[in-house]
Amino acid sequence: TMNDGDNDGSDSDSDVAFASMDFVGVNFDDENVDLSENELEALANELFVLFGQDDNETNDECSEVMQGLYKLISCGKYREALKSPVAQDFFSGIHGDDSTPMAQLIQRRVVSFVETVNQGVEVELLAVAAFNLFLQLNYTGPSFEKSASPTDDTPLDPLANVNPHPCFQAFCTVATEPKQHDKFHNKVLSELAVDGEWPCQVCQAPYLLLLARSIFHALARPQRQDWMHAAASSDDTSSSVSQSVPPVFVDVVSKLKAIYLWNARAAVAHERLLVQTRDACSVTLWDETKESFQTALSLYCED
Repeated sequence: TMNDGDNDGSDSDSDVAFASMDFVGVNFDDENVDLSENELEALANELFVLFGQDDNETNDECSEVMQGLYKLISCGKYREALKSPVAQDFFSGIHGDDSTPMAQLIQRRVVSFVETVNQGVEVELLAVAAFNLFLQLNYTGPSFEKSASPTDDTPLDPLANVNPHPCFQAFCTVATEPKQHDKFHNKVLSELAVDGEWPCQVCQAPYLLLLARSIFHALARPQRQDWMHAAASSDDTSSSVSQSVPPVFVDVVSKLKAIYLWNARAAVAHERLLVQTRDACSVTLWDETKESFQTALSLYCED
């Protein structure tokens, strides 16, 4: 959905070629023979959201919660997905004040929340909903119109309790300025800054991108530094979430297959949001995108 107008023809051709790749017949289950039917169905839903699948084909083995979340996203009801029972359960475990970066709080919650494959897919789907809603608001449309309150003429925010979620209301200290969310908006942008480059000030709901990036990164690169740290050497595997991510978490998220492409997509969107003061792209985001894309190729392509 993002415009590649600055790329040359070879890059465009490469993008088209990858987008049109046929994944029919690719066996993603070779390493998952020890998983239950319920877990396999959860992973199937993960791939269906990425590559496209009729929501009527969800399997009864998949949990009711998972099916509900999957169907909301398949129908483009991203706001509803971000208010779903899964979302409420996830965000209820986030506690902190504005002295700790929101990205760090989100990543820590991912690690504490995900104990099973199903939970890994659930939190990944929350990130997909946040990412797609960010793209809808800033690129693809349609936009959301504010409606009037049924009790008075006060306009209702269509993103209430989603931008941000209630657990981050403490970060929204309202100033006396006309734009009440300037402080929160700027805090989010500061957390999305990379390699000294600041994101575009006029973007809408950057919190949604921050949320998606934080979840995707925690799932795809649990033992790597995130973008808020300077580009590290290729052999640096220290995590910004924790110096000792539980092995069970690393094992669970290694079963996820679609996460690497989602992480690469979100990193590209992140890069395009930056206000570039030089011709080259961010080294940090380029390294992350390349690593995620190469991992995806190793999963989806035989050679």
